[in-house]
Amino acid sequence: MSSAPPDPLMPSERAVHHWTTTNLGEAVPGVMTPLCWSLWGPTGERAARRAAHEIGVLRRDELAPPADPADWVLRPFHGRLTMQLEFMALVGDRLPGTTGAEAIRSMFGAVPPGMAFAPTRARYPAIAVRLPTTFARFPGLLRALAPEQDRWWRDAVARAPALDLAGARALFAQAVARFERAGHVQLVGTLSSIRPLFDALDALVQDAGVGDLAVLSGTGGAEMAVVADIWRASRGELEVADVVARHGFHGPDEGEVSSRVWREDPAPLHTMVARYAARDEAQSPLAGEAGARERLAAAQAEVLAALPRRRRPAAALLLRLAAARLPLRGVAKRSFLQAVDAGRAAARRAGALLEADGVLAAADDVFLLTGEELCGALPDGVREVVEHRRQRRAAHQRVEPASSSWAGLPELVPVAAPGAGGGADGGSGVVRGTGVSAGVVEGVARVVTDPSFEDVEPDEVLVARTTDPSWSSIMFVSSALVVDLGGALSHAAVVARELGVPCVVGTGNGTSVLATGDRVRVDGTAGTVEVLARV
Repeated sequence: MSSAPPDPLMPSERAVHHWTTTNLGEAVPGVMTPLCWSLWGPTGERAARRAAHEIGVLRRDELAPPADPADWVLRPFHGRLTMQLEFMALVGDRLPGTTGAEAIRSMFGAVPPGMAFAPTRARYPAIAVRLPTTFARFPGLLRALAPEQDRWWRDAVARAPALDLAGARALFAQAVARFERAGHVQLVGTLSSIRPLFDALDALVQDAGVGDLAVLSGTGGAEMAVVADIWRASRGELEVADVVARHGFHGPDEGEVSSRVWREDPAPLHTMVARYAARDEAQSPLAGEAGARERLAAAQAEVLAALPRRRRPAAALLLRLAAARLPLRGVAKRSFLQAVDAGRAAARRAGALLEADGVLAAADDVFLLTGEELCGALPDGVREVVEHRRQRRAAHQRVEPASSSWAGLPELVPVAAPGAGGGADGGSGVVRGTGVSAGVVEGVARVVTDPSFEDVEPDEVLVARTTDPSWSSIMFVSSALVVDLGGALSHAAVVARELGVPCVVGTGNGTSVLATGDRVRVDGTAGTVEVLARV
């Protein structure tokens, strides 16, 4: 090859916007494979623009992705999936009742210095028509999506191992289309229902001066179904195979298409079942969910009683909607993870066939191809291309952005070894973030670097860079949760509130400051983690 092929994980040095890994780092932590970026990038761009158009924020002529991918909503920087903050600011600046700065602060915790905003009322007429309609349609979109996607996923992963190359390619293309559909529903729900309702509920609680946001956010989310089924398996009511049949698309790094999920390797699931089996029956998540419903009614009554009579009807409506809608946050996410897993099964089959034909040196080299290459014409000198990308990805894995948000190109630093402790905390012995699930707990920290959870012991304080839905299983047996990334509606925050586990997110440096074995005090209200004794 006369020159190095393009690097899909860092396709351009042009960068003029503000970027963050805060949300998407939860879905795809670490450095993606090129095939994974092909799944998330173009589909995420189209889904985000369609969702913003459906609620009236974007004009029709703004639906098409920008010609330069450096201006897309999603973009890889050294293999790490990021979101453009200017897009979310535009949404906030055009929506009534909020601003771009408030939208950024609400979703990501802080507004970057020097960021420009352009508030306008020009889209108010369109939003006045479309947003209420989309709000009303959201539950129906989920009802149409989730059961059918579940049936399709079961069929897809069952037939993938017998497909020929053309069939595997067709299944991967189908998975991409279904991923886009599920991602679109997820974003429609976030923009039209989940985010506005959560912000309104938070404001109501602050105004009333009473009320537990965790309880008022409702119960019964999709992630809790995973916890409940593992509990049933630990009691002999289900087999592990039954849990895999229902939730096998979950597993370590489940948003990365090359990872091995429970369907392929159920060993982490067996570990979780054994740990659940050691829990007392009084700790059953099934009983906890029933208790949560009782607490919900009491919490709603408490808030209403604290308000003037004239405000109670509107507040009662908000409380009912929040309790019904906020738990829906994980439903579409489950569907797009099923699409990722079907794409995973299709790619593995294609890789095995290409290895057997001598095209690839190893089956897993398929994940170093792009989606266009897998489903279309393979690049000339495909083995050389794959080897070059393997080396580039390894180089990306040795560095990381110095912070979770930046402007332009990120400053890169060597990847720190998590769990070593002793990172910068200003000499205070306190790690600070955002408290998203109330309560104070003292315990022994466990910095988790292996998402198989082999080393995690019950009742430890879980410290992680980020979490995804498969982490719900281990959060159930943990005493508290501390996460580098995330905000009030991140996966860690939502599940911690459902489980009643104190949680601090957005610390930025918890995994580098804290070490496994440190004794810590976690305050899920104040958003602090105090080191009481070093290991």
